Amino acid sequence: PADIERALAADPAIKAVYVQFSETSTGVVNDIRAIGEIVARTPAILVVDAISGLGASDLKTDAWHVDICVAGSQKALMVPPGLAYVAVSPKAWKVVEQCTAPRFYFDYVTYRDKMSGDAAQTPYTPAVSLMVAQNAAIELIREEGLENVFERHRVLSRAAKAGVKALGLELFGPDDPEANSVTAVKVPEGVDGTKIGKLARDKWGVWLAGGQGKLKGKIFRFGHCGYFGHSDIVVGLATVEMVLAELGYDVPFGASLAAAEKVFLESPVLL
Repeated sequence: PADIERALAADPAIKAVYVQFSETSTGVVNDIRAIGEIVARTPAILVVDAISGLGASDLKTDAWHVDICVAGSQKALMVPPGLAYVAVSPKAWKVVEQCTAPRFYFDYVTYRDKMSGDAAQTPYTPAVSLMVAQNAAIELIREEGLENVFERHRVLSRAAKAGVKALGLELFGPDDPEANSVTAVKVPEGVDGTKIGKLARDKWGVWLAGGQGKLKGKIFRFGHCGYFGHSDIVVGLATVEMVLAELGYDVPFGASLAAAEKVFLESPVLL
């Protein structure tokens, strides 16, 4: 947030600030509340990519001064990829309405106008099957209760992080209590990180994502957003133990499971 505040003060011509809520490739989350308070004091708008964070962590778009929030269906909202969601603030609508850039599908005004009133409908053919799937997913969220959904994600995240740390592994980013979607772990010295994902998938049927770009072979990622429960964490951590052992790491077998179990037993939420 401090870097953003300095940049805005140095250049009053800045029109927008773009930031991820939860960065899937690293597991790092940003302090949207603090950033929103800074941007709200300027003419700039705040645009938040909440694709992997929405539904896993609380995001108060109005209270935190988020002007445009963009999300997708394929993460914590538990639907196959193909749907995009956008929330637009009054401040952002003024910018959108004055925009003269050419656009067709990517036209917020057309969507707003067509989807208002008694005869509301999408301006173009929607992904109907995915919208039906989203209705089913939303019903699951309602049945569980939104606050319980957030707490479940917190517990799963804490269990995953406690588990890998019990193995002597190091998290890639800060151990943030709101980093509920992904746990990114540094590959221990002496282990070929490029083999972790393939071995986990081919031998144990568990998908552990690797690092991307310059982080390839240096981290592996443990996803726990969406339709996940305690058994997924247990299986995932057991797989991490077995894979690392096969790749030469001195694994204290069972340590990750014991750490995760302790987190689960302390949880007030039924997983």
